[in-house]
Amino acid sequence: MDDNEKRLEILRRTKKRRKQLDITVILAALAVLFLMAGIYLHQAVYYILFVACVLSAVLMIVDLRRTKRQLEEMEAEGVALDPEARREMEKLVNLYVQEGFAPETVMLCVAYVASRGKRTMGAVSHELKVWRAEGVETGEQADAHLQLLALRAQREQYVSSLLGIADTELTLGGRKAIARWYEVYGYDDAMVQEAAVQAGPKRDLWYWNSILKTWNAKGLRTVHDVRGPVAGMGASRNLRVDREAPSGNDFLKNAARRRPLKKKPE
Repeated sequence: MDDNEKRLEILRRTKKRRKQLDITVILAALAVLFLMAGIYLHQAVYYILFVACVLSAVLMIVDLRRTKRQLEEMEAEGVALDPEARREMEKLVNLYVQEGFAPETVMLCVAYVASRGKRTMGAVSHELKVWRAEGVETGEQADAHLQLLALRAQREQYVSSLLGIADTELTLGGRKAIARWYEVYGYDDAMVQEAAVQAGPKRDLWYWNSILKTWNAKGLRTVHDVRGPVAGMGASRNLRVDREAPSGNDFLKNAARRRPLKKKPE
């Protein structure tokens, strides 16, 4: 068990000890009430409840002493926390004790946030909420999400290199747009590069976004589609469809035999 795990164990036992103390006080108060009720009402059931509360309180006190001894032993091993570190670790424990996050998800998120240069529990809590909004709950889902985040980072670096900027200069909206190109439109690096080529000297992410959005609306999936004749024909719903037989909707059919239109007299 490393130091971080020992600290977490200390906090768990500390919370357990506080809870045990609260329960002991409640049991003692109930014992007094049942004793007073037995004296004044002369009913044996209250004496039975009094004895049950006393026995439960005694057992809880024994458990309290055991927990206290374990805490003293662990702190004697040199893993005691300073007040600031204790508060941070308590926030960490609360993420899965109160917020309901799986422990492995919390630890994976802590490692991810630390890799991005953030060291506060506020950053971890915010990232976990983002993960939960994206459906990440279990450790397996967190691991898969981390792989997706790594892939997104690679794509952002690639697009940044095409733009001639550092990936740190991308805005949140820009990052979401890049993710949409790959994950919603289903495009690959070749299509993004083709959009950059089509844009010419205009290196603007949102201009590229409009190009890729138009291609997606037209149903263009590959570079061959983009460079083919279909690309200039409008949206996919307006593409010409060659049929062996007329559709029956030819408005020019029998045009010569139609009556000429006359203006109605006023």
